Parts: sequence; structure tokens; C-alpha cells
Amino acid sequence: MAGRQNPFAQGFNSDAENERMEQAFGANFFAQPKDKRDRSWEDNNPVFSYLIPEGLIEEAIRLREEIKSAAQFDQDGKPREDLTTASQMATIWLEYGSKKAAEEKLSFVPTPGGRGRMVLTWEEAEAGWEPAVLPKPKKRKKKSDRKQFKLAYRWTQEHHESIQRLAGDTLPGTNSRNPNRYLVPLGEVVVRLLQRASMGYKKRKLRPRYRMEAVQKRTLGWDEE
Repeated sequence: MAGRQNPFAQGFNSDAENERMEQAFGANFFAQPKDKRDRSWEDNNPVFSYLIPEGLIEEAIRLREEIKSAAQFDQDGKPREDLTTASQMATIWLEYGSKKAAEEKLSFVPTPGGRGRMVLTWEEAEAGWEPAVLPKPKKRKKKSDRKQFKLAYRWTQEHHESIQRLAGDTLPGTNSRNPNRYLVPLGEVVVRLLQRASMGYKKRKLRPRYRMEAVQKRTLGWDEE
């Protein structure tokens, strides 16, 4: 380019060269830094993950697929053509399920075969019984071989705390990660609430609706028919 200075020459003035290039080609000639992405929604809606009891894994997978479908298609089966996420859809399902749990006074008890244990005691029998049969015991599966499944969605801390209350948090306000602090596994509560919402959605009792916030970002809420 005519008139362009050799950047390796003695006395090269980079500021003067930059100013000349800016005058010739405009202020946008140089690469501009990208605007920092607004992550306030992600900060206010962290990912919460819930381990699902083994007996409810298939049901949890079914609900996960239903929520994905509801986020992509409306209740008439037409593509939504918007940016609705599975987490947004799961949030309104959770809210609806929680409302119905309160209205219908649904109780949450552990599923048989879950984490609950029977207490073993003993008694002494009279003589004369046939000898006990002791077949070869079954080998227990290694813990790493056990099937595990988690549901994970972005919603608020308030949503998570409402799940804890329904589960029967025996240590409220603490940071204990002991899963036995809950009378009912958190994952089971989530599945039961989403099950109730699934019923309402399929019957069109639960209807998603949108509203505009002050920042011109559309958020997802719900109405009840």
C-alpha cells in the first residue's frame, strides 16, 4: 500500500500509523471487542440436578422427553419457532405441579423399594423345625455397575427449596449433602410434580403463555384453564 510505513524501520510511529489508517478506512477498520454476553439469567437460574430412584428412572426419562417436546412444539403439534428451552418448560411444569400438590393435598412418601429400610430383629423358635435352607447367595452388583439417572434443569433457588420442603428436609438451612436428610428423595418429588403437570398439559389445563420483561426479553409463564 502506497505511503504505508515499514513497521520494522527505525523511528516507526505506531500511533501515527494507526491514526492514518483510521482516517483512511474508518474507526471500524480495527477489530472491535465483542459485547460481553449478559449471563444474569444463568446466574439467577443455576442448574439443579436430581438423582432419580431406580424404580422411577423409566418414568423420569419419559417426562424428560415430554418436556423437550413441549418446548419445541405447541399443544397443537406445531413448531413453536421461538427460543423456549426445556428448562423454561420444566419450570412452569414444576410450578403447576406444586400448585396442584397444595390444592389436592398430595402427600409424598418414599416409593417401596427405594431408600427406606426395614429394621431386622429376631425371635427364638421352638425346637422341631426343619433345617433352614441356605442357597448360594447372589452376588451384589458393584456400585459402579448400578444404573443411575439424573434430571437437571435451570430454575431458581426458590424452586429448589420448594422441592426440599415437599421432600421433608430434616436439616433446613444447612449445606449438608447427606441424601438421607430427606424423608423422600428429591428426585422422586421432582418426578411426582412433573407427572401431575404432564396430566394437566395433555388435558390442556396447563397452558404456557409469554410475557415481555422490561429488558425486552420474553419469559415463559403459564395459565390454568
